[in-house]
Amino acid sequence: MSTWLLALMLTVAAAVVVIFFVNDKIYGPEHQVSSYLTALKEGDGERALGLLAAKVPAANAALLDGDGLRASAAGLEVLEIAEPRDTGGNRVDVDVRYSLGGEEGTSTYRLERTDKHWLFFDRWSFVPSTLPTLTVTSLGQPEASVNGVPVALAGDTTTFAAFYPAQVEASYTSEFFAAPAQSGTLASSRIRRTWC
Repeated sequence: MSTWLLALMLTVAAAVVVIFFVNDKIYGPEHQVSSYLTALKEGDGERALGLLAAKVPAANAALLDGDGLRASAAGLEVLEIAEPRDTGGNRVDVDVRYSLGGEEGTSTYRLERTDKHWLFFDRWSFVPSTLPTLTVTSLGQPEASVNGVPVALAGDTTTFAAFYPAQVEASYTSEFFAAPAQSGTLASSRIRRTWC
């Protein structure tokens, strides 16, 4: 009888450990962040936006999918996804240290526990936010190249929405005018950048 009880207790303990491990490593907030970063590198803007649950501002969307997005995340190397920091109210912040465009940076993502999968596993979702924007000043040019994508410019300034982190490069070339490429990195949803 005691052997049977011991075996049952060990089985229950093993099940608890497995549930804890799977909940932490497969259903944890770090997994959501990793999935989002993978979507950026693959140029899958629809998936990235669905995961991030972000509002898209009224802006040019050339950097939100396909070649423009892939170029934004080209060379993105995740160096570390840190352990989540509890911020209260079922919310956590997850810091991601990365290398992009030859420079290291850190982006922070806020997620919240919203539900359970199969009674045991936490469901984490990004806290809704608004995508960052950048402004390209065109000096009267009708078109520019932004991350290698030709885009029509609306007047002297055009605002673009972008995911983060993102490496963005803007340049102008026409029959009578050329401007050297300007580049920079967006690391946060709160950043607004201007390229001239």
